[in-house]
Amino acid sequence: MADAGQKIEAWRTFYNQVRRHSVL
Repeated sequence: MADAGQKIEAWRTFYNQVRRHSVL
């Protein structure tokens, strides 16, 4: 489960970028 933290971190960064690029 140690990878879960890193995965969540990567997802958050990815989600942040997507949200910033696609502002509705």
